[in-house]
Amino acid sequence: MSAQHKGRGKRLICILLGIASVVSALAFWLCCAAPVEGLYYNKYISGVTYWQFKDGKVTLKTPEQHIDTGLTYARVGNQWIIRARAELHQPEVVLKPGPFGIRMICTEKDSQQWNRFYPRRGFSWLDSSGPYQPDRGDRKILK
Repeated sequence: MSAQHKGRGKRLICILLGIASVVSALAFWLCCAAPVEGLYYNKYISGVTYWQFKDGKVTLKTPEQHIDTGLTYARVGNQWIIRARAELHQPEVVLKPGPFGIRMICTEKDSQQWNRFYPRRGFSWLDSSGPYQPDRGDRKILK
């Protein structure tokens, strides 16, 4: 085998190892490391409404206002949960963040309305449980 063919083989191995590394890192991020913080589109409330998870607090955002929900979130063991102030009498909700959205899973059978998927801002078209509702010029709520 000529030196030229050996060089191509090494280059091919390096390229394949690089691709495998990128795919592995992407798979890890998709499955395990997606952050909770962010904006999640809420189609269940009229208008352009987002859940905002930031600095341990959960708020609802519209173009006109930020609504304090009285909810906080924290990592407990190996999962994220939403906690409510005692006077709100809310059930415990487990958060399953992903790169395209967040799934809220209620631990109590009487409060199944919490069991929903909320797509991240910009990915509302991924939620197949309802009609496509694009962002309507509400970029100002990100400030």
